[in-house]
Amino acid sequence: MGGEPVSSIGMWNVNKHHLRTNSAVEGWNCKLKSSIGKQQPDVFLQVRKVKEEVELVSWQLKLKESGKHDQKKRRKT
Repeated sequence: MGGEPVSSIGMWNVNKHHLRTNSAVEGWNCKLKSSIGKQQPDVFLQVRKVKEEVELVSWQLKLKESGKHDQKKRRKT
């Protein structure tokens, strides 16, 4: 312990930057938790749900790359 830090403060400090990383991660986490539907799921269920999410995102990327990806339709209010 002690000594010089591995990376400089400038490398990891995002103060005054307009990044929304935490919001995006929190949104994904909320979506994942709601898809699991349990307060304390077992690790196997969590892994299965993450794998399903990976497959879904993979398909979405393939559709987007092929030009067949439709943007989400907004509901009329």
